Amino acid sequence: MITTHATSISAEDILKAAGWRLDGTSSTFHNNALPLITIGIISYNRCEPLRLTLRVLHEVCYPQCEIILVDNGSTDGTERMVLKEFPNVKFIRLERNTGTAGRNSFLKIAHGKYIFCYDDDTVPATPETIVRMVEFMERHPDVAVLCGNYYQPLTGLEETAGWEKFAQRSSEKGIEGIFLVEGGVCFRTKVLKEVGYYDEMNMWGAEGSDLSFELLKKGYPVHVNRSFTTLHFKHWGGRGKHRDTNWKTQNMICMLAKHFPLWAFIPLSLGYVLRRIIGIIIRPQTAVGVLKGVVKGFVRSGEFLKRNPKLTLKQMVFLKRWYIMLYRW
Repeated sequence: MITTHATSISAEDILKAAGWRLDGTSSTFHNNALPLITIGIISYNRCEPLRLTLRVLHEVCYPQCEIILVDNGSTDGTERMVLKEFPNVKFIRLERNTGTAGRNSFLKIAHGKYIFCYDDDTVPATPETIVRMVEFMERHPDVAVLCGNYYQPLTGLEETAGWEKFAQRSSEKGIEGIFLVEGGVCFRTKVLKEVGYYDEMNMWGAEGSDLSFELLKKGYPVHVNRSFTTLHFKHWGGRGKHRDTNWKTQNMICMLAKHFPLWAFIPLSLGYVLRRIIGIIIRPQTAVGVLKGVVKGFVRSGEFLKRNPKLTLKQMVFLKRWYIMLYRW
């Protein structure tokens, strides 16, 4: 893994050091026995980061894949750039920003046996990462969802660091838990169709946890294997003030209401809200977003409490380490 995070080093420098040529030519790979895969990207008003992401994904070392881009109502020239520079990408334009629901636009039409999801500022760490993940999935047919490390090379932050202590189970295949990383995940397509994709009432925030719970209910754990890495060139463009904390707070409350019975939802949600409010002392700039999210979350929670099925008592006990993750700082 690349560990440098000097400010003088650009994203392109890091990618070239990792083996990406970025010259528009695809890597050669001769194992045509591997199945077709789909690579899906969702983007909103991040034309320049998206251009680099598409340059990288066009050099993926894999024999056969389709690339689908969902433009979530961008107004910064994204459509013009993609159609001109990347004509082989299947382009889907949405008239407005639908948030998480935009991912379903490519998930539902994917032809690949496996679907790789990336954001407009995330890419596989090396040209061989995707083929290695597919080979892993082929060797382990019981693995439904596979994530790897999630690493910010420009800052040196590993976003998945320490997740082992929140894992429900560990094995040679990796750690299992409520660990779905939306911008760097491989789904077994048939499992995703069975579970029913992302909840389109969740605009943004907690969508990975929500889908992980749906997978758990069906008996499909999410695996994180540190043999694979996604690079996250975190970009804040296209995000309004207070939006992140607002959506994340309210959607976490709604997610708890959706999956836990009322008797469990009440203490879990109140504990989560207390943790978020205490966090305002440390980060006062989050106050507006958090407080708006708390109010909206509880207002909306009624409709989610009506949803079934809920987690069983056995499944809630199985999640004992996830509760630590819910309240971590």
